[in-house]
Amino acid sequence: MKHKKILLLLLFLTLGIPILSKFATASGWTYSGVHFDVGAQVTSPTGITWDGTNFWVVGYDTDEVYKYTSAGVYTGTSFDVGAQDTSPTGITWDGTNFWVVGYDTDEVYKYTSAGVYTGTSFDVGAQESLPKGITWDGTYFWVIGRASDEVYKYTSAGVYTGINFDAGTETYTPAGITWDGTYFWVLERNRVYKHYSNGTFTGTLFWAGNQDSNQRGIIWDGTYFWVVGQQLAVVYQYQYTSDEPEDIINWVLVGIIALIIVSATGGLATSYYLVKRQKKQKRVRKEQEIMLMKQKMKEEATVKEINMLIRTGDIELSKGNFSSALQKFNRSFKIADENRKLVSIILLNDIESKIKLAKDKLHIEIENKIKISIKNGEKFESENKFEEALKSYRAALENVNDLPKSKERGQIIKNLKSKIDNVYSIKIGESKDRAEELKNLGKPYNAIESYKMAIKEAENMYYPSQRNKEIEDINYYINQTYVDMLEPNIDKAHKLRDEFKYDGAIKNYNEAMQIALNLTDKNLKSKKVRDIRRYINEVKVAIIKSTILALGTKFGRLEVKEVAEECGEDEELIVKTVKEMIEGNEIYAKYFDSSRAVAFNLQANIDEIDSLMDKYKQWEKEEKDKI
Repeated sequence: MKHKKILLLLLFLTLGIPILSKFATASGWTYSGVHFDVGAQVTSPTGITWDGTNFWVVGYDTDEVYKYTSAGVYTGTSFDVGAQDTSPTGITWDGTNFWVVGYDTDEVYKYTSAGVYTGTSFDVGAQESLPKGITWDGTYFWVIGRASDEVYKYTSAGVYTGINFDAGTETYTPAGITWDGTYFWVLERNRVYKHYSNGTFTGTLFWAGNQDSNQRGIIWDGTYFWVVGQQLAVVYQYQYTSDEPEDIINWVLVGIIALIIVSATGGLATSYYLVKRQKKQKRVRKEQEIMLMKQKMKEEATVKEINMLIRTGDIELSKGNFSSALQKFNRSFKIADENRKLVSIILLNDIESKIKLAKDKLHIEIENKIKISIKNGEKFESENKFEEALKSYRAALENVNDLPKSKERGQIIKNLKSKIDNVYSIKIGESKDRAEELKNLGKPYNAIESYKMAIKEAENMYYPSQRNKEIEDINYYINQTYVDMLEPNIDKAHKLRDEFKYDGAIKNYNEAMQIALNLTDKNLKSKKVRDIRRYINEVKVAIIKSTILALGTKFGRLEVKEVAEECGEDEELIVKTVKEMIEGNEIYAKYFDSSRAVAFNLQANIDEIDSLMDKYKQWEKEEKDKI
């Protein structure tokens, strides 16, 4: 008998105490009667935070966060989070920025105080696949989830610290969490549980189910708790009164459980395995529930997205934004077509009808824009406002590209390109006329710049035959201008050469060469460059011969480098010229390759100097006659 009592006592401790903890002391927090409605903005609120001045409520169905005054009056301010996650749940304020929990993506996203996404987020999916709520304790973030019933601790940079605490012993479906500066308070639909800073349950809680049976978010404002009721879309205020038992029925239930335990005769082992089996069954049921819930939420999100796209498409259509409306309808049809089991054939047909209507209206709008742009272009062209005309014609051409392909569309494109090319032809003619005026004013370089401007205009033409013809004609005028510039330099160089002013002659030949190098006609350029190089070479040879004749009567022997130093010409050209002079009996001398030196017969050169000079002059005359 004694052993049986001990056994029953142990059994009670095993099962009774955990059950007692489920019916812990109420904390004394009760509904104050104060609340504010958010239903005009959102029908499914899921989170709330306090920035020290205002409340911010998350709309699960709208993907928006709405701002309310401390009195619960909507300010008209909100910010969108749908680009990051289409199922936002929780939100917190760290004193500078907002952090929003994404239920679909398992991410927490950072927004500025103005609601602008910063591009920063951190992933919680490795710890929790169904994140619901978040709070900030001044140093760390704490995220609670429905899949694990755990609360996870993250650094301010969003790095998981490896620390977490279990909220599942008290709560079956955790929905939110907040920090009051000392304790964590975990919301479970209609109850709020108090935890120490290390996560241990304090044994106290308060009831929040009388106002709304589906509470979804909680925040502490420094004085009161505010709990979001999703069922009625209302936020309720809870104030502190005094500690009192939560419900006497709970204690009656505890007594009944104790009696059941006492009457049990299966022993401690039987109770232990019974509890273990029940926990396993509960876990399996919960996993199945979560799986079904995830699938349902995914399907609901898909249907929600389709309906949202249709609604926004209708709005855009009513505003006359046909292109935007068409994009929305096309997107909604694509999603609906991929998820036919979730939508009716009637809805698909309805979307197709909306797509056709948007297309028809868009095409009419585009055709009207094209007509207006062409009319404006023709008006500007008649007023010689060619840049404005081109802008109008190009705008019409861009709009034509948005029309469906057809024979009529092709003809419109052809006509517009012809109009654009015609405007360029007029502009090219003006540039050519301006170039001719500049040439007549003695400003050939300015004229060439005007011709080059005309080429740039021609390069913008659409049709190759007309474009190439214009460019060919302009290049002819450019080359003719360069020829008109270089011929006077050549004539002047010839005159200086005839006057034995070789330095001046070479200078003018070089100037002519610089001009010739700019010619665009390859054949003409090649001929002019070749001729000028020959002229320059002939002058250099004349300089060398004159130097050799002068030195040949003074020195019996000269090295090539000495001649080069005297006349400043290339040594190889000097060697070649010396050999030709010796071979042509222009000088009496002998050239030695080994020493690169010339040995002169001084007396013969002196005796024949007049004859040699006559020969030199005759050579120069013959070279001039070749030119």
